[in-house]
Amino acid sequence: MFQGFYARHDWRHCTPAVLAARRGRGQVVAAASAAETVVLATSKGYLLRYQWDDYGNEKVTEVELTRPENRVKSLYIDPRGAHVLVCVKTANNYELLYVHSSGSKPRQLSKLKGLPVTAVGWQKQPSSGEDTEQQQRPGSGSSRGKGAAKGETEEDDELLLSTGDIILGSESGSLHATNQEARSKREGASSLLLDFKDKRKAMCSIEQ
Repeated sequence: MFQGFYARHDWRHCTPAVLAARRGRGQVVAAASAAETVVLATSKGYLLRYQWDDYGNEKVTEVELTRPENRVKSLYIDPRGAHVLVCVKTANNYELLYVHSSGSKPRQLSKLKGLPVTAVGWQKQPSSGEDTEQQQRPGSGSSRGKGAAKGETEEDDELLLSTGDIILGSESGSLHATNQEARSKREGASSLLLDFKDKRKAMCSIEQ
């Protein structure tokens, strides 16, 4: 549905509700999509989440990410549309923020402060014998599922509430791991996996 979506989307063709949600939030500087969910980061430090049900009705939510003087560098969403990571460039450092689909505030990942993230490898989804595009996305009213955070199996449910093990690639070529729990108020564990000191080239993509 959202294949080919990019930041210079023509907003004249959006519905009034979508346009109203964006008004006053600045220009779109980063975009990502998965599971019939689109997330946009704006120049004024907001994250806008758009979701559509089977009848084309949209639901728009917003999260204030950071101060307007900071700049969103990159934005990533997991295949189920439940977890979002945002890399923010401040005046003299980088910050990594985690946002869950049910949350209204970002979680700053202080253990990864200063890491300019350029690639994210999300944990693979369990095989349920069903096309992932037909599975229920969090926060929607789709008739394909029964709740905002309900998957096909217990393992599916867990991946809606936990990121599982995420691999992060950086601008300097290092690889890091982190795991965040939406139910916890505390930051999850993070660690350095590899540091290619002789390469020092940015990671472009990661697959798990």
